[in-house]
Amino acid sequence: TKELFEISQEISKNFSPVVSIKSSGFAKRITLTSKDLLDLSEEITRKYTPKITSSRPNLVLLPIDPEHFYVSWNVGRAEISSASKGDKQDIVLRIYPKPDETTKTTTTKAWFDVNLDLAKSRQKVLVPEAHRANIYTAAIGNLDQEDRFTTFVTSNAIHTPRNNVARFPSVISGMLATKMPQAISSNEERLPNKNKNISGQSIN
Repeated sequence: TKELFEISQEISKNFSPVVSIKSSGFAKRITLTSKDLLDLSEEITRKYTPKITSSRPNLVLLPIDPEHFYVSWNVGRAEISSASKGDKQDIVLRIYPKPDETTKTTTTKAWFDVNLDLAKSRQKVLVPEAHRANIYTAAIGNLDQEDRFTTFVTSNAIHTPRNNVARFPSVISGMLATKMPQAISSNEERLPNKNKNISGQSIN
């Protein structure tokens, strides 16, 4: 019986089909300790995690009417983070009105500041009456405790509509409401009667 068992083992060893799957690598992986797995995970994260970078900082103004305009911004988290490390630094939107010769201003200050909601990326701005102008530019930056302003990004220049231009659509609407019925009535009087043919004879 012992000899038969040894012969069976010899046959199994020599003639059993060879499995092509290599298990050596798998065996090494399961022998990794928890610390090895943690180090490997950190290395993979460090080397292969995609780097998410914000787009180029930008600030865009869009006019609405003589008293309002929209502002849209992207200053990047790096600038905000570096500014927040100071003692007292506020991220503000600084507006620079540029009045023309016909614009009357009641202030000598060349700008005014607006607090930004950093959780958003756009905001509607109301221009104080003392700073009303026809042209505006803006900048976003941090304002320290000594009122020193450090610029992160600057905007385009916008031209806001004048007061008479802003009222233009309502004026035209009133004119159309008054003149259009009269024009239609006058035009109907000049049109040939639909019950007559081209020669002017009535059609029954």
